[in-house]
Amino acid sequence: MKAKSSLKVVGLGLLAFILVGVAFGSSKLFSFPRPEFLVGQKLRENESIPDKDKIVMVVNGVPVTKKDFENQRALLSFERESVSDDEVREKIIEKTVLYEEAKKRGLTVSLEEAKQFSQRMKKEAFGPDVENPELIKNYIEGQGLTIDEFFDKVAPPLYQQALSIGKLRAQIYDETNRRLGPNVPADQKLAAERAAFEKLTRELKEKAVVEIKSR
Repeated sequence: MKAKSSLKVVGLGLLAFILVGVAFGSSKLFSFPRPEFLVGQKLRENESIPDKDKIVMVVNGVPVTKKDFENQRALLSFERESVSDDEVREKIIEKTVLYEEAKKRGLTVSLEEAKQFSQRMKKEAFGPDVENPELIKNYIEGQGLTIDEFFDKVAPPLYQQALSIGKLRAQIYDETNRRLGPNVPADQKLAAERAAFEKLTRELKEKAVVEIKSR
């Protein structure tokens, strides 16, 4: 039972990651129309923006299209109303370099594994233990998708990236934990683990080769 419970927590946490780490207790959830629906709606609109496949930036050789860029802006808008281009770039760079590092360390989750994980999460997403199942449903409906379409087609590549970065984070935490030894208090270990992952993220972003193209 404990293992199944942990899987559910991790999976739904990753779904929150996909939704840009939304705060489930946020008062924004009670505004109308619901912000998660509006974010989903914006993602749907981005499918029709002019020049959506135009390359607007390149991070360590990885191209980012105009649609990718605007999708990231839409996701960040869940956290704050006004999102600058620089904030969008920073988030894209962060995701790109962390995923790249996970690949270098052999921590990549395959697309098939992500698909299987997504199917498990489809079953769990609207269960009795989920605090706000309407948030997930509204986000999906905003994109004009059914539950099946989202979890069968859209979510797997997002889970693939999130799970891979999650494995990288776990590795850094484990390395830090071993270095500290068994006698360090739990709260200090957690703070050190987080600091180590933040340090790695910062270093990877600083070393990233980024080319900004005309939008």
